[in-house]
Amino acid sequence: MPDTLSRRAPLRLQLRRRVALGFAATIAIAWAIPGPVVAHVARQEPLLLGRYAVGHFVALALGTLLLGLVAALLWNQRSLAEVVLLAFLALGSTAAGVVLVSSLARVRISPRYQTAPVANVVQDPALRAQLTGVVTWRDPNFRWEWIREDLPAPGRSYPRRVAGRPASPVALTTDDRGLRNPPRAGHYDVSVAGDSFTEGLMVSDDQTWWSLLSRQTGLRIYNTGVAGLAIREYLNNWVAFGLDSGARTVIVTIFEGNDWKALDPAPRAAAVVPEATQAGVFGASVLERVFDFAWDTSPLRFRAELALEQLLTPIGTDWPLPPSLGLSWMPAAITAGGTTQHYAWEPKHMMRLDWEPASFAASPEWTTNEAVLRQLADLARARGVRLVIAYAPSKPHVVLPLLRDQVSAEQLRAFAALRDHAGDLPPPESLRDRLYRNLDTQEHVLGDWCAERGIEFVSLTAMLRDRVADGVPVYFTYDAHWTEEGHAAVSAHFARVLR
Repeated sequence: MPDTLSRRAPLRLQLRRRVALGFAATIAIAWAIPGPVVAHVARQEPLLLGRYAVGHFVALALGTLLLGLVAALLWNQRSLAEVVLLAFLALGSTAAGVVLVSSLARVRISPRYQTAPVANVVQDPALRAQLTGVVTWRDPNFRWEWIREDLPAPGRSYPRRVAGRPASPVALTTDDRGLRNPPRAGHYDVSVAGDSFTEGLMVSDDQTWWSLLSRQTGLRIYNTGVAGLAIREYLNNWVAFGLDSGARTVIVTIFEGNDWKALDPAPRAAAVVPEATQAGVFGASVLERVFDFAWDTSPLRFRAELALEQLLTPIGTDWPLPPSLGLSWMPAAITAGGTTQHYAWEPKHMMRLDWEPASFAASPEWTTNEAVLRQLADLARARGVRLVIAYAPSKPHVVLPLLRDQVSAEQLRAFAALRDHAGDLPPPESLRDRLYRNLDTQEHVLGDWCAERGIEFVSLTAMLRDRVADGVPVYFTYDAHWTEEGHAAVSAHFARVLR
């Protein structure tokens, strides 16, 4: 019997080492397979080592750590129980360390945005009973200064990589409420609500369209917009921060690039929610809240991803891309006014415009947001506030009609196929005709809705397209936002509306 056991021990060790070698081979094969590089370039995603998106790289690194640890433990002569225990302790202590360090990072690094249930901010019980969700603001009485750059995603990029707008210093200053305004004083004539297109994320304080409009018209304007908000938060921020400004006009800017997304049901906000339970009012499990706090929204994650990009995106930058019909026309060139301007966007931003009118009108992307817009219109009417809804088109909505004769149907379809979850696409000619036919669908549905209710509707689409056709760079080359010239054009347009 002892002889039998002594013979089996080397056999078991050999088997374990073969398994360890299998794990090592799996790791090597996984690293040898690159990601869909052309698709990542089209989506303007950073590429690490010229081959992997950030998430792909992190998954490979974690998989290597896990399988490498198991392979190393299997290679030695420890018992299988010891291998499992040591692997569990190593991985558990690593996870606990990440949670601890990430939590400390959150405590030490001031958050860029702050949120609270709308019920904790709105004092009027009647208003609280009508509202759901949260309000959002930045750090109060703060000033951010940075160098704005208009660049493609780091790493490998378009075969025709052109320069974006020149780098420029930008300052963003908040008032005592954490909103982008000069110090508050007295009553205002107009309040504005929206997301980054209202707040003016890529330009300085005195270059936003509403600050220019204030100087042009002499109207006092109070901004309640914050980058990243959705239509429900436009309403909440306006009620929480704009109603008491005294403004008898509110301009709500709808950005089609992000705003037509189905809204999840939000909890009723009639009762004030204690601070200790705010994280739980949205139904998340304890584990989900711990993960969100410790990693998903932690400053450590942002810093870690930034460090990876800075370290690993320069590698492989100059490697040639595989031939791609979809990227052959990006960034798109518009020659006018003696200059050539270039504009790039992601495939998903173009394909978000591809809605048949009846389909969009029946979709939750419209119906859930329409319910909030009805609340907004009813509240403005009840308070005697003039409501102006302005439509901010996405870059492809403005630029595509100017490219119809220079971008083939095949190029357009190949580019569309590079988006996430592309699904089935029709033949090139059919897709091009359908896309151009549907470009204005979302805008027309909103415009018709406003007309039925007697709400002032301001479209910025034709005006911005005319400026692009004149050679004015109203959008950045790579970033989706308006340039200084774009804000100036929007300001002049609103000055005519409010005159």
